[in-house]
Amino acid sequence: MSETPNDYIWHSDARNPMHVIGFTCELAKDVDAFFGNLQLYRRGEMAARKDLPDRMWIGRDASRSSKALKTLPETFVAGSYFVVSQNVAEVLQRFDLGTSALVPVALFKKGNEEPFDGSYCIVHLTEKKAAFEPDQSRNFRNPLYEEDTYLGSVSPTRSRDDDIVCNATALYGVDLWTDPLLLTSLMLSDPLYQALAVENLLTNAKTLRCKIV
Repeated sequence: MSETPNDYIWHSDARNPMHVIGFTCELAKDVDAFFGNLQLYRRGEMAARKDLPDRMWIGRDASRSSKALKTLPETFVAGSYFVVSQNVAEVLQRFDLGTSALVPVALFKKGNEEPFDGSYCIVHLTEKKAAFEPDQSRNFRNPLYEEDTYLGSVSPTRSRDDDIVCNATALYGVDLWTDPLLLTSLMLSDPLYQALAVENLLTNAKTLRCKIV
């Protein structure tokens, strides 16, 4: 395999809880149904549009920093949903997303009256590639509980380029996916990464080059 840019993939921590902004939505009022749907969403199994919010706002219980926001970053987690700006969405739409979808969502400040500037989409990630090689990766953290859906995570603070190792199956297929062995993973093909980087759309998340074996 030649060491060209397309021989890399990238791991982003954009879905990590550290990027959560305290949004809530109407669906959250039915607590049991809401959390059931969230579990499906996180696993990439939910398909019904009605189970995704079309309007969200900064909640009463949000952090002080969330309530103080005047503008939103290009990528973030709105409550529990991975959200991207229109700028990011336009880049994503040029690539192969497979069955994953971009779902428009209106975002409002505290009080649910004043909208944030710009347009945003929830990323409904349904594509998966089981390519992560935990035994060959550095800074891999095992799960706290055996019944966890995911095996564990890679430290977003300690990891560096090439610490995350994947097999060559990751080079084929869709350009954006999750790995079922990694908690809150967001994996990007090299062409997609380069397209986002050249437009400076990755500044809110740490993105690491993954080694292919």
